[in-house]
Amino acid sequence: NFADIFMQFIRMLGADSFNRNVTNPDVVIKPCVDGFNMLSFSEESINTLYDNGYAAAKEQAEGIADIKAHMKDAVPYITGKKAINIAHEKVLLGGVEFEGIPEKESLMLMKIIGLKVGPDADEDHRPQGRNQGGQGGN
Repeated sequence: NFADIFMQFIRMLGADSFNRNVTNPDVVIKPCVDGFNMLSFSEESINTLYDNGYAAAKEQAEGIADIKAHMKDAVPYITGKKAINIAHEKVLLGGVEFEGIPEKESLMLMKIIGLKVGPDADEDHRPQGRNQGGQGGN
């Protein structure tokens, strides 16, 4: 399917970069992601990927501790705008585009996944004084 072909393309692009850098890091955390792709968003898939990542990180605990000890006097700072957790905070979508599918199917997907934009968005959570149209905008 298209997602598998796309992921293979991304893997090919990333393989060269990975191979150049694989000897440079102090720690490599590589969780098992076999059988998953960029569309693996079911709760079971996410939980499995999370668990696999946690287990892979635990395997590198000693290396992580070494880095932490080396960086003990470092002061963390954020250079950009703090990210928001869209699972807990509402956001206004200025527009959503699904490329390669007709408008009818786009609207059906929007309904299935519960995305609302512009005039269809929740009136109580719109920022004031901003463009509130459908496509484009914010």
